[in-house]
Amino acid sequence: MKNFLIATALILTTYLTTAQTIYVDADATEWLGDGLSWQTAFANLHEALAAATDGDEIWVAEGTYYPSSTDNPLEFFEVPAGVSIYGGFKGDELIRSQRDWSKYPTIISGEIGTSAHNDNSNNLLSVMGENVAINGLVLQESYFDPTASSTYASSAIYVDISGSVVVNNCRFFDCVSRSGTAIKGGAYSSITMNNCLIENNTINEGNMVTSDIDGSVTIRHCT
Repeated sequence: MKNFLIATALILTTYLTTAQTIYVDADATEWLGDGLSWQTAFANLHEALAAATDGDEIWVAEGTYYPSSTDNPLEFFEVPAGVSIYGGFKGDELIRSQRDWSKYPTIISGEIGTSAHNDNSNNLLSVMGENVAINGLVLQESYFDPTASSTYASSAIYVDISGSVVVNNCRFFDCVSRSGTAIKGGAYSSITMNNCLIENNTINEGNMVTSDIDGSVTIRHCT
């Protein structure tokens, strides 16, 4: 029993020491960033997500972040299992509770290409596993069109089969889905939303939030 407790403690210690905070700031100098501090933050959210592993937190400073830098509507931000994304930072905070997502909005925008809506990003975030958290982001101006060769039938967030996500303190604004949904879970997925603002979205032939077979959706205190 003693050996079991020692082994468990070692596993927990290893997990806690390997989990890290990764910093992103749209105003950072891109070629200098390693993501280890605000001073050396990644300028690109894709880089942070590629570096993140289970248990990591990504702190994203105020600014606007686009899934594609080449105006490709089929590109999206892919969130690995066990990773938490937090927005609403000014860019000098030492602890997470210092952030203010109302004062310092972190925007994930699909407004790429021209000013027309129909060439915007088909999807903004794709959750690729369990235990993902998205907190304090503005997700806006995505455009899902079923005639395009998009992988996922959602315009703002897609949760993969058996994936799970908790979405807190987020704003969904001006997202369009011509046939499908703005937030969609695959089979056996779990979506929980708390304290979110949903406004000025357009959904044709679908619902704002849906999940496939044996998936679950829980919504609390959202307007």
